[in-house]
Amino acid sequence: MDSRLPQPAALMQKADLALGAAAAHVRELGRRAQARGGGAWLVGGGVRDLLLGHPVHDVDLCFDSDVLSWAPDLIQNLGGKLTQHRAFRTATWTVDGLVIDLSSTRSEQYPQPGSLPVVAMAGLRADLARRDFSVNAMALAVHPGAAGQMVDPEQGYSDLKSGVLRVLHSRSFSDDPTRALRGARYAARLDLRLHPSSRLSLEQALPEYRSLGLERLGKELGRVFGEENAVRALELLGQWGAMAAFDPVFSGVATRIQGIFARARHLGLSTSSQTLGWVGLAQHLGAERERFDALVRSDKQHLALWKHPAVDGLAVGHEPGDWGSALEHLPMELLPVVDETAADWWCHTGAKRVSTVTAAQLMALGVGPGPLLGAALRRAKRAAWRGGDEEVQLQAALAQGIR
Repeated sequence: MDSRLPQPAALMQKADLALGAAAAHVRELGRRAQARGGGAWLVGGGVRDLLLGHPVHDVDLCFDSDVLSWAPDLIQNLGGKLTQHRAFRTATWTVDGLVIDLSSTRSEQYPQPGSLPVVAMAGLRADLARRDFSVNAMALAVHPGAAGQMVDPEQGYSDLKSGVLRVLHSRSFSDDPTRALRGARYAARLDLRLHPSSRLSLEQALPEYRSLGLERLGKELGRVFGEENAVRALELLGQWGAMAAFDPVFSGVATRIQGIFARARHLGLSTSSQTLGWVGLAQHLGAERERFDALVRSDKQHLALWKHPAVDGLAVGHEPGDWGSALEHLPMELLPVVDETAADWWCHTGAKRVSTVTAAQLMALGVGPGPLLGAALRRAKRAAWRGGDEEVQLQAALAQGIR
């Protein structure tokens, strides 16, 4: 990356391209902020991503004014839906299918490690100083009087072009233990390396990590599992000693989950599904059901994973007919944890073997509707899974009579 920042006009052009459909809304918010006598800035990962030439998916704007005092006017003038978060002086504006986060510039203080912060109104530089990593502590002005001007007090651009991930102060990992998980995500996604001083800060903070609530830990783990480079992020967490620090029961969990992702790749499955990570964690925790439930409490989609027989070892039988019956309705994300021979057969052969025998065909031959017809179709499918042609499938379907 060129060490020189683009000029403001060029940066705004990059921002417009990276923001896509959100660009017009961002510029309008900048104009409205200036009309009130203040300013507006794109902050956080959005600035980082546009500098890298990536699309901006998380649109996060901050204002040197009380957002909650004027944000409701957006609905009346521009439409959409507004959700206010009064404790943090923030709001979320959903409009035209876009989600734009609005916040007042503020400072944060953590009463104790792992707790949620206490916020207070403050200036832009104080707002940037509270952020997790230098590459996320840059701001791009979007109000007309200063559009395209960068504010980078923590040298985030220099770290970004050097491939460095650096926290802003020595207590950062202690104040918020979830920063270790976010750091692993950013390092894996953007190919960054943790700065030696930040690595030392993390190691010093690890003894305090047991204080983090399981539900907060679960939310961040879900984000890790959803990363395209989730395996690399988990490797980093293992190298840093973070998972075992949250609770010794998590020691070695990264290796277990990495194995499941490797199996998914072997089977030709997507490795971008959060479910793979949660399945691995459920297997790793074994009898620790309450702990798993606490981790995934806010994620209804994965809350029932523990109860799925595939997690504890699904009985799939010993031949293709049995394998097909066991696996045809199994969610694809669970295939990496069932019998390897059966899963390999299903992904590479079995799923492609479809019975050509139809219900209409069987009824024309005298098979009555109802349970008998359903049983006949299942026998035809088993024959197809065994490699039988249409004649063999039909013979199997009629093997127990037609009525």
